Amino acid sequence: LITKVNNKDQNITYDIVDNQSIKIKERLNIVVSNIILGLIIITLIVILLINTRMAFVIMIGIPTSFVMASTVFYNMGYTINLISLVGVLLALGIIVDDAIVVSEHIQQYVEDGMEPKEAAIKGATEMVLPVTIASVTTLFAFLPSLMISGTMGEVIKLIPIALSALIIASLIETFIFLP
Repeated sequence: LITKVNNKDQNITYDIVDNQSIKIKERLNIVVSNIILGLIIITLIVILLINTRMAFVIMIGIPTSFVMASTVFYNMGYTINLISLVGVLLALGIIVDDAIVVSEHIQQYVEDGMEPKEAAIKGATEMVLPVTIASVTTLFAFLPSLMISGTMGEVIKLIPIALSALIIASLIETFIFLP
């Protein structure tokens, strides 16, 4: 793609030789639409299997985790791009899994007749160790990819960094905000 642009006011001419922005925007839109579709499907399934209140809590928790992770990602000096969004897609299932496991455990205590506040504290407290261990094992599975050297290593490292930020944000959201 070659485009010549003439600015008559300042007599400047420049050529756009290779514009990849349209392709990149399309790819980012695909990733974002997959995340939104996943969020909708997960919410509907949780409504059917648990209840509407828990589905709403889980639905709110997922974007909350993304916002926390994006803040960490930005503060570390990284940008959100196609490679880091691959890490986001990988972490989506883990984020949802954490929230569903804890909320289902809380709901079980509510159905047994416990007060909601007491059920939230007891259910979340009992699930801290198993959910944290499951998340940490996933982190350990992806951390070795940080040791890849060269150009490929620089590209690939965004995946475990994004995944790590999201998993840690998910744990914070699951055990502090969800109950």
